[in-house]
Amino acid sequence: MNINQVDKLSMYYVVKNTCEKYQTNWMTNAVFAAAYNLWVAKFSMIETNRDAQTLATTGITTDKTVKRAVMTEKTLFMENRLQSYANVVNNHELLESIKYSASDLKKARDTDVIGICNTVLAKATANAAAIVTYGVTAAMITELQAAITAYSATLAKPKAAKSQTKTATENLSKLFKEADVLLTKRLDLDIE
Repeated sequence: MNINQVDKLSMYYVVKNTCEKYQTNWMTNAVFAAAYNLWVAKFSMIETNRDAQTLATTGITTDKTVKRAVMTEKTLFMENRLQSYANVVNNHELLESIKYSASDLKKARDTDVIGICNTVLAKATANAAAIVTYGVTAAMITELQAAITAYSATLAKPKAAKSQTKTATENLSKLFKEADVLLTKRLDLDIE
């Protein structure tokens, strides 16, 4: 909310408190009561959009960063074991297909890093029986899959939160205008 909207919301609280304080005086005025109920509904929508607008996105972004770190750590471990296996059995095709550095994973775009991790996962799954002697268990392969899935699920969340904030900001402008119209064209005129 901008400073004008904050000030206006403060004024709305005063109007609401005043109307509630003198409710017995206007309850019999059906026209005013109807207009007041419409205005209170707008007031409530303003509060809801204000709360949505102030939604913190930093926690969402932090969660995404943490999940990416977990996924890349598990991928690098798996890749190192696969490379050891490929070197021992002299499998150059396998070795070249998973040649990624930590820097590659760090610099890769969100969707690209998922592709890299899925490639390593596919190679680990295909060679699962052979890499057991290199310290890779079926549970570790499952954990890598879970880490990839968890990270993939976070990709849209920061953008969705920003979009929600933007929508709330746009709604606030419209709601304040509608509430002002109710105050000036209805409540102010309908009170006796």
